[in-house]
Amino acid sequence: MSSEVRRFGSLLRLGAEEQVEEARDRLEATVELYKDFVASLIVSGFDPKRARKTAEKLWGSSKVTFAAIDGSQDQRLVSGLAVFWGGAYAVMGMVDFTDGGPIVEYAMGFTEHSRGVS
Repeated sequence: MSSEVRRFGSLLRLGAEEQVEEARDRLEATVELYKDFVASLIVSGFDPKRARKTAEKLWGSSKVTFAAIDGSQDQRLVSGLAVFWGGAYAVMGMVDFTDGGPIVEYAMGFTEHSRGVS
């Protein structure tokens, strides 16, 4: 019986290692494919007037509502097992892109009436 358990454990480990390697290869290919595109989206510095004009061009107003999600994740080894956990919450609000800089207002009570994911 113990040899069967060892064999089964080896099969599981090899399968998991193959999946991790395959996921790593896909991630590396995706990074290579999109890195130039993503780099072109990153803006160094912040110009409030340019931000206002961009908001007006994209959304027709300098005041833009938003929904944002924040979360956390981790993994721990517990008694030899890898335990993964994660959680997230959402918030809504409005950004007013003024020439003096953005003004952010958060909707009150949204977290009390929303659903969390964990």
